Amino acid sequence: MFQRTTVIVLCVAGLVSLNGCLGGIRKTTTPKTATEQLLVSTAIQRAVDEFKGSASQVFNGKKVFVASNYMEDERKPFAESAMRDLVIEAGGMLAGTAEAADLVAEVRTAASGLKDSGFGFGLPELPLPVPNSSLNTVIPALYLFYRDKQEGWAKFRVWVRNASGDYVAKSGDLWGHSYYSQWTFFAIGPFDWSNDIYPEDAPM
Repeated sequence: MFQRTTVIVLCVAGLVSLNGCLGGIRKTTTPKTATEQLLVSTAIQRAVDEFKGSASQVFNGKKVFVASNYMEDERKPFAESAMRDLVIEAGGMLAGTAEAADLVAEVRTAASGLKDSGFGFGLPELPLPVPNSSLNTVIPALYLFYRDKQEGWAKFRVWVRNASGDYVAKSGDLWGHSYYSQWTFFAIGPFDWSNDIYPEDAPM
């Protein structure tokens, strides 16, 4: 009797663990999903755009070198390019070196990354003990409803000096934000719900 019970428990555990594994697969063949990349890059672009209001007053008609020494982040190339684009849009000209520039715009990255959050009503994942076995598995979460939300956040500061090293201007905190949410209803889902990173007519 005990052996039969153990076999049944192991079979159930295997099915449950398989279900749990399938539910946790990241749908991507790259280290980061397209959604994760879009969340952060969109937040970075929006943070840089926050400087548009005063950029033309500072950069218009000037040769500007964008210094990215203080941007230690894997998304540094995108942020630096966004800042260079802003300089040109504001009427400035790009300089190849600080020595050849009228102004040096030093960009500092305070943060750029993801924030994950969620809430729901139901049962969370629960550990499932398997007698006489070292097998570790869990009972998948069962929610009547659950919302999973990912947010991209970025924060920058820009400090501008002239060729002599004298202060010219600086920005306040430049914040950028993006989001993507999914819902699960009666343990079915997740379903794409709302976001501000994909086009409205994009197939989801």
